[in-house]
Amino acid sequence: MKNANGYGCIRKLPGKRRNPWAVIRTTGWTASGKQLRTYLGYYRTRQDAVKALADYNDNPYDVSGFTFAEIFAKWSAYKYPTISRSNQSGYNAAYNKCEKLHDMKIQSIRFDDLQSCLDPLNAPSAKKMKILFSQMWEYAERRNLVAKNFANLLDTKPIEKSVLHMKFSDDELTVLWERSDDDYVAVILMMIYSGVRPGELLALKTRDVDLEKRCFSIRAGKNRNAIRDVPIHYRTLPFFERWYDKGKEYLVTTESGKPFDFQRDHKTYNNVYFSDVLRGCGILYQDGKKHHPDDVRHTFTSLWTVKKLSEIYRRRIQGHSGNGVGEDVYTHLTLDELAEELNKL
Repeated sequence: MKNANGYGCIRKLPGKRRNPWAVIRTTGWTASGKQLRTYLGYYRTRQDAVKALADYNDNPYDVSGFTFAEIFAKWSAYKYPTISRSNQSGYNAAYNKCEKLHDMKIQSIRFDDLQSCLDPLNAPSAKKMKILFSQMWEYAERRNLVAKNFANLLDTKPIEKSVLHMKFSDDELTVLWERSDDDYVAVILMMIYSGVRPGELLALKTRDVDLEKRCFSIRAGKNRNAIRDVPIHYRTLPFFERWYDKGKEYLVTTESGKPFDFQRDHKTYNNVYFSDVLRGCGILYQDGKKHHPDDVRHTFTSLWTVKKLSEIYRRRIQGHSGNGVGEDVYTHLTLDELAEELNKL
């Protein structure tokens, strides 16, 4: 039977969709007599759509829909408690780059609107924005606010393999060990022989270092595998003890005792406590190329590979995702097993 005038209608949308049944409501008329319609939501079955339309007519609500900015606020409140500050900053930067979408109703945003935000960006920024869009649309889709997550179809430029990172040579490592009485040379060695991201060590709180067990705990990261206990290499244990004894809230601090804010101001560490330190050691440049903080992690991987140590152990220590390796394998690796493999470096 046809619904009464003004009640609304249900329509099945074409194509393969998770929620193909749309609930539509007339919200007004143009001067020429054309209907103005708003989609109340999208549902998996016709029965769900019928119920939603009936519920709306029993208790009408604002059908204007949420804006992109409102969905971002709801999504970020849901998502941010589970991810690192670094990831939060990345998503915030991506959000700020698509300002033209902020006031648009999410139901009215189409593929071309999203793609036009990605096109001017470099490859890493475009990839981050695509992930943001995909997760926002998935959030909205699960709450019946959009019909389809077409954000997954967006095109990003291929990311070229970085040529910036280079491992520290054996001669350079020798120089670092010779200069390890310097606290900030020691920090570089602590990074190299733990495999952590520079930001992870600089964000480490002293309370998360267990000298007795010879390990430290990363409490936040880009995925659940990044949250982990990392063994301390026996050669760098004295450096951890030296910084621990300073008694600061954060294990590694600036010369004035303040914590590093590596996520927001990585230049301070890079310029003053990394580049200047390496320059003082005479090893800032290698074959005309300048060392970068991420070289410490690359060096760890290279050393590990040369020693032909277990790839599963390395990925666990560095906080990588499984990449085809069962998560149960990671779970059952003990800290002692990881430490034994790490100490072979």
